[in-house]
Amino acid sequence: MKPSLALLGALALALGLPAASHAAGNSPTLAPLERASDWINGTARPASLAGKVVVVDVFTFGCINCKNVTPNLRTLHRRVSPSDLAIVGVHTPETPYETDRANVVRALKEQNITWPVAIDNAHHLWDAFGVDAWPTQLVYDRSGKLRDVVVGDSQDGRLDAIVRKLISERQPARRVKMREVAASHSERIVLAGGCFWGVEAVFDRVKGVSHVVSGYAGGKAATAHYEIVSTGMTGHAESVEVTYDPSKVSVEQLLRVYFMVAHDPTELNRQGPDEGSQYRSEIYYTTPEQKKAAEAMIASFEKRHAFDKPIVTKVEALPAFYPAEAYHQHFLDRNPTYPYIVYNDLPKLEKLKKTFPDLTVAALK
Repeated sequence: MKPSLALLGALALALGLPAASHAAGNSPTLAPLERASDWINGTARPASLAGKVVVVDVFTFGCINCKNVTPNLRTLHRRVSPSDLAIVGVHTPETPYETDRANVVRALKEQNITWPVAIDNAHHLWDAFGVDAWPTQLVYDRSGKLRDVVVGDSQDGRLDAIVRKLISERQPARRVKMREVAASHSERIVLAGGCFWGVEAVFDRVKGVSHVVSGYAGGKAATAHYEIVSTGMTGHAESVEVTYDPSKVSVEQLLRVYFMVAHDPTELNRQGPDEGSQYRSEIYYTTPEQKKAAEAMIASFEKRHAFDKPIVTKVEALPAFYPAEAYHQHFLDRNPTYPYIVYNDLPKLEKLKKTFPDLTVAALK
């Protein structure tokens, strides 16, 4: 399938190519928010936003294009941790009707806008931020520096990609070397088996596992971002890094959980409803012992015809592991009623309890 322009734009962003030019007047900092004296849904001063990615949404409630953007903002607000992202509205009216504060309050409630909104009837913030049209989103990084500007409602996921990229910037890749592992009291193995939400949740509940991280493996650092990995064009697989104590749980036990509970090792480049090479079955080992155990287990399963179809799981040395965006971490435990989780992942936890009761423990915190 041909990638959309939005996806190509996101790829350019991840590769560090120049973003679209900004209007000359766009404020390079969040300082204009100090000028706001009238707020709805609380306030958002620059000091309270330090260390977060910030989206300043300049809008007016009667604007149709603004209303079209609001659902995406609501999704970001709901799914991304408030420690990572803040959304701040600036309501700059276009008509006299939109200057009435009571009308603004009612419209915010109707549109389910729950983040702080500054009232900008005199257009002071509009001018200070250098805005030219409704809606405009100004995106600032964790240091408070303006990084991009999105104008209009035909975003095609661009704002989401920008936000995810900026959030992930504080999460450097962790390259695991065998000599480093040997010097520690724990070992790491990276397992790919479809959507990482469910795989992570399974290993969060296995005895002897001390840490589980959702992320990406198999591709380059520049493309280790969810929207870009989702194109299936990066070489990455959604994966989980499992840190464990080999004195408490063996790699063979972990691999049995992987093959028999966490995913279906007979599905090629897919898992359940998800299709693409990013959902492949692959084991990334960090020690020779892990490699030997994985290959032996696959051979044993195949010899016994343990599965109805041949196993397609690959076994490769881990080149590098890149932690996924913060909102993906421990997704199941934070969103247990999310439909995808209910239908695809909660059954895995029940299967873990029934198949490996002696290995099952409470979820990691």
